[in-house]
Amino acid sequence: MPPMTSKLAKWLLWTGIIAVLLVSAVSIVTAFVLPAYVENHLLPGLGKEFGLSPGEIRVRRIGLWGSDLGPIHLMSNGASAVHIAAVQIDYSPWGLVQGNINGLTVVGLGIPILWTPDGVSIAGVRLPKASATSEDGAAALDLRTLLPIQLKRMAIVQSHLTLEVSGRRYLIPFDIELATHRLAAGHLKGRADLSILGNAVILQASLDQKADAVHVEMNSTGFQMAAIEPFVPSTLPVQLKGRMDIEGRVQLGLRSFDLKGLVLSAQFIDIQFATPHGVVRPVTDGNGHPQPISASLTGDGLSEIRWRFSPFQITGPAVVAVDELSGILAHKLGNWTLNGEVRTVVAEQLLAEGVRIPSKFGTTWGLTCRRMGAGGPLMFDLTDRESSAPLAMEANDIQLTAKHHTVRIAGSLNGGLFNAESTISAQGIQIASPAGKMMVPEMTISSRLAVPATASDESATVEIQATAPGIRAATGTTAVHLPETTLKAIGRAIPRQPWHFDARIHLSKGRITDKARQLQVRNLSVELPLKWPETGGVPPGRLNAAAVEWNKRSVGGVKGTIQQKRYGLDAVLRHSSKLFPGMRVLFNGRIERTGVATVAAEVPRYHLTDKVNLGRILPAISGVRVSGQIEAAGDWIYDNGALTGDARFQFNQGRLHLPEQNLLLEGIDVAMKIDDFEKIQSAPRQKLRVKQLSFGKLNAQNLSVDFQLEHPSTVFIEKAQVDWSEGKINTAALRVIPGVDEYDVILFCDRLNLAMVLEQLGAAQADGDGTVNGRIPIHWANGRLHFDNGFLYSSPGQTGAIQITGTEVLLSGLPPGTPQYAQLDIATEALKDYTYKWAKMNVQTEDDILLLKLQFDGKPNRLLPFAYDQSIGQFKRIVGEGQADFKGISIDLNLRSPLNEILNYKEILK
Repeated sequence: MPPMTSKLAKWLLWTGIIAVLLVSAVSIVTAFVLPAYVENHLLPGLGKEFGLSPGEIRVRRIGLWGSDLGPIHLMSNGASAVHIAAVQIDYSPWGLVQGNINGLTVVGLGIPILWTPDGVSIAGVRLPKASATSEDGAAALDLRTLLPIQLKRMAIVQSHLTLEVSGRRYLIPFDIELATHRLAAGHLKGRADLSILGNAVILQASLDQKADAVHVEMNSTGFQMAAIEPFVPSTLPVQLKGRMDIEGRVQLGLRSFDLKGLVLSAQFIDIQFATPHGVVRPVTDGNGHPQPISASLTGDGLSEIRWRFSPFQITGPAVVAVDELSGILAHKLGNWTLNGEVRTVVAEQLLAEGVRIPSKFGTTWGLTCRRMGAGGPLMFDLTDRESSAPLAMEANDIQLTAKHHTVRIAGSLNGGLFNAESTISAQGIQIASPAGKMMVPEMTISSRLAVPATASDESATVEIQATAPGIRAATGTTAVHLPETTLKAIGRAIPRQPWHFDARIHLSKGRITDKARQLQVRNLSVELPLKWPETGGVPPGRLNAAAVEWNKRSVGGVKGTIQQKRYGLDAVLRHSSKLFPGMRVLFNGRIERTGVATVAAEVPRYHLTDKVNLGRILPAISGVRVSGQIEAAGDWIYDNGALTGDARFQFNQGRLHLPEQNLLLEGIDVAMKIDDFEKIQSAPRQKLRVKQLSFGKLNAQNLSVDFQLEHPSTVFIEKAQVDWSEGKINTAALRVIPGVDEYDVILFCDRLNLAMVLEQLGAAQADGDGTVNGRIPIHWANGRLHFDNGFLYSSPGQTGAIQITGTEVLLSGLPPGTPQYAQLDIATEALKDYTYKWAKMNVQTEDDILLLKLQFDGKPNRLLPFAYDQSIGQFKRIVGEGQADFKGISIDLNLRSPLNEILNYKEILK
């Protein structure tokens, strides 16, 4: 063997021996030393750093070309905290010798996250505190020494966060990839893919030790907003709908983590942000399509961060479009300022049933907050800068407008002393309705507040003043003028004690005028001292309407006291009438703090005499004479918008007389109780009784009416009965409704004396003892009375006698000698003394003429002065005693009578 060949063979042999020894050594270390180290030292040591203790740590395989570990359970206080399904380590023997690992993959990492109002925490995990910064300013985080070995890549896959919020758990899968091959040079890059309730979120970051920079990018498309709801505090009841596209970039300093750059933008699509008080949603274009809401945050540092949202609308009591919400937050040398601006537009819209904004108007609002230096005063100012149109609102038929309005609140917090001044003013206020208008030239509410430091013994004070001079209102022919209306209040509070206020409301020189009714109230004044909290000793105030005039006559006045009590307000008022001498109306009222108001009113027994001509009070009833005894009382409660209570009215021994209209009611007794005062509705079966009544030429007795007042002007007549013509007339139920001018009533007649009926209706002079029964329909329309085919008949099996005279006038329209004349002459003569087996009467009207059609079957009670003339073939009247004996005769007779002359109803209605 040549020498050269021998040397090469020896070198290869020793090399192989050394390689075998190295591999054997690595294998021995790998097989016996490394598993024990990982299991007993490495993983428990890492867990200890985070407050965790090893639970289960299983090393499945450790070989020359890689290792598999898992499952791994780390415990906290005896409970599982962190779970890892598997850890895969990729390396080579030569790499291990050089301190390099190709890759590290963590599979199935499970981390429990707890979300509470106090913040976010990893359940059972104690995060280590950051190390102090070195003297040269370098951060404790040094990428170049972060790992003791060189790792080319690292991945966390098929892992998840278990998020617990308000007792509910949510699973958030994630994957992370880290490029760690340049850690020794101070570079680290990574990407995280998360799925938040089915929404993909991508985070990418790069860290550069040399450039002292951290760059983070975020991106998500189609993120469903409902996924955010679990993270909203339960104290904020909101609902989120829609989706968003978001992307952003953040640049931080790696050394100090100071913000060096921020660009964040988002597009909210079909979003709805609903709260109990309103909904934020997109605006729509001309075709009704919702437009995305844009949002952005930009800045180069904390010195100036710009923020902007636009456009969107808020749907609450009103729909308000926000064209733009923007501002700047600036911080420099310990001083910071926030300037913001909001541009809103309120379009024409319906707010509620009958309430609407009739025209579009826009407003620009400004907000400024600033603080100079760490110990400097904090100043703030909020104001509406301008409006594009006057304020306007409509409520049913009521329109409210204000030509100008301003709102401003300004103040400061300095050295523990808080001062604030506010002014709210509106000019040219007008309230209009079909009933009238109210004009308020100007209303101003101003206040000044001073609150000293809590350590001070000085009192906090506030002064409030509200003025509304020159209020004028008009409705129909009524005008109201309130020249002076003011409220003044002063409040004080010593440290650790509640506020105490002394206030006074003053209204003076008020005047109310109604020209049509010739009513005037002059010198109306109210003076009311107030104290809060009420501790007793509040002096009574006063209310006085000194002069009340009606029809140019002084009717008296209303005066009394009004006083604050612990439960609210008490009022004791009295009206003394000058029109009804001696009549008094007494009022006692209470308004409680809860808003419940009670009133008791009483008219003590008063004797009204017919010497009082009501025409002096109401010209429309001039000539009406009324007398009787009056009593009235009422108790009412106003609670939570509802008025309940009752009122009682009695009128006894009454008499009403209209001499010119020939109407007389005597023995009037009325007792009525209003048991639902909010609706002005009485109890059923209220009673009206009249002993005697004359109505035109008709006379009746014992009128009895059961009725119910269903509304201030609606009466339900349950039943009515009256004695007439020795019989009775009853009616069915009838409801009288305002605005309705057409009614149908049926009169049920029982045993009416036929002769008296004819006389009462002005048809003829009659006497007799026969009775009739039946029904007479009456139709009332357009102020006229109609009888509609009424029908009366005698009782079956009962005969009757009747004597009718004064019917000769019926013959004046017929020529003598004709058969019609002879028949009518016999009929009228027979009815002068006639006994009938049955009788019928039809009642009808034609215009204002009452038509009565009588039918009888019977015979005259005497011989009639007629004889049969064969030459003419008919009966004719003879002179002398009667000769014709009619054994039976049927009679049809038509009578006419002027209805208005009988009833005189048109004059009474006038």
